[in-house]
Amino acid sequence: MRLFFSLLILLSFFSRATEPVQVFTDDLGRKVTVPAHPKRIVSLHDLDITIPLIELGVPPVASHGRTRPDGSHFIRSGALLTGVDFDNSSIAFIGTADIDIEAIVAAKPDLIITEPTRNTPIEQLEKIAPTVSIDHLKGGAPEIYRKLAELTGTQSQLAILERRYQAQINALKATLGQPKNNGIGDSGKPGKN
Repeated sequence: MRLFFSLLILLSFFSRATEPVQVFTDDLGRKVTVPAHPKRIVSLHDLDITIPLIELGVPPVASHGRTRPDGSHFIRSGALLTGVDFDNSSIAFIGTADIDIEAIVAAKPDLIITEPTRNTPIEQLEKIAPTVSIDHLKGGAPEIYRKLAELTGTQSQLAILERRYQAQINALKATLGQPKNNGIGDSGKPGKN
């Protein structure tokens, strides 16, 4: 029996070793070897990581979330922005500020994405799966999307999202026209506002 389990672990190692990998430098400056096309991502931030992953076409298998007063869980802005939430998807809830490590292990991730401000130490997470940290304060949403697209091999989907976003901005500008000076604001001169 012991031999069987040893062989099983060895086969598991070799099957993972044949999958393409890439080296990704995270926002802590760490070079992390990750799958080139991760299939089982765990996200430790719903709004900053989970929502972009869903929009990039790689929804996580498990995510951090929020808890309503009635005890039910939700992905912050998930239903509004993407139509996806815990109650209508296969995304597992892994906790709020205090992440459930056992739930992460149960999700069998091939990649964990966290943020520097999360309570769960990276050293603990990287024992489960390759773990990268993306800082939402570095570059804002466009930079988060770019990093996640690079990390997940979804640059072509990012290009589609960017074109759609730019088309929406252009349509809004066409509808509203150019901003007009309505006399309200700061002229830059003292006493002339």
